[in-house]
Amino acid sequence: MTATLSGYVDESEEVEVASGGGEKAVALTLESSGPTTRRRWPILITGLTLGGLGIVGGIAGGVLVGTKKCLEDVNNDGTATTNTPCDLGKQRTTGGVLIGAAVLFIGVGIPLTVIGAKPIPVEPKPTAWNRPNVFVGPANATLQWAF
Repeated sequence: MTATLSGYVDESEEVEVASGGGEKAVALTLESSGPTTRRRWPILITGLTLGGLGIVGGIAGGVLVGTKKCLEDVNNDGTATTNTPCDLGKQRTTGGVLIGAAVLFIGVGIPLTVIGAKPIPVEPKPTAWNRPNVFVGPANATLQWAF
């Protein structure tokens, strides 16, 4: 006699019933074959995304703050403009804002990644429906299963 349920380990037991014997009760317990822990994927993905955006923004902000040339001094065709006064103030302000946003994104992304990656236990399913009762007699066999 075998009991099978998707997501559970199969359980089987051999039963012998003598001729003229009464019914014999057989209890088969199916155990879950699924994982016992899970992760919080939406939180993990959000944390990784914010952390990645923070890293990219920090690098871009560092480039804007650290450069000694105005990025506005280049024409669309790649040639340098001439006789244009260079003001690094707006460029460095933009870089500072990007670095500040990057620190904020990384500061939020790291805890979210840690919380999302932490395994949490999966609640076990109720045991009433995963215990079939099998009654075997000389002329018949009966399976009772409560859902």
